[in-house]
Amino acid sequence: MSSRTFASRLAAGFALLFALVLTPSFTLARDAFNGTWKVTISPVDEDARKAGAKEFKDVFTFKGSMFESKELKPKGFPAVQYEEDTRKGIIATFKAVAKSTKGEGEATWTGTSTAGEMQGELVWKKKDGTELKYTIKGTRDQ
Repeated sequence: MSSRTFASRLAAGFALLFALVLTPSFTLARDAFNGTWKVTISPVDEDARKAGAKEFKDVFTFKGSMFESKELKPKGFPAVQYEEDTRKGIIATFKAVAKSTKGEGEATWTGTSTAGEMQGELVWKKKDGTELKYTIKGTRDQ
């Protein structure tokens, strides 16, 4: 075997090893939110409760680069593109902002995912300027 053939095979072997080592970590990072999440949305404080905020169950769907809240969709909050930060390895964060098409204001969801669990916050700014703040806690459904 010539030294040129050996060098080519060695380079190809290193490229394959490099691809195998890096692909799983990239896949895990990209899958940080992808799928369906069952969450509980709870008012943060008494002020939110006095303004009409109540605890409710929701289902979040992350598909591709889109985020959707099943419970807020009927109130005019459409699926929107979300921002994702997976630079911290196993811990990933997201942010999604949607304006209601039915005049219900603007909702901002932020959260963190670790090992199939999610925690975060929903800030729902109503049309009249009232801000309702909620905590988000849930788990990956699929």
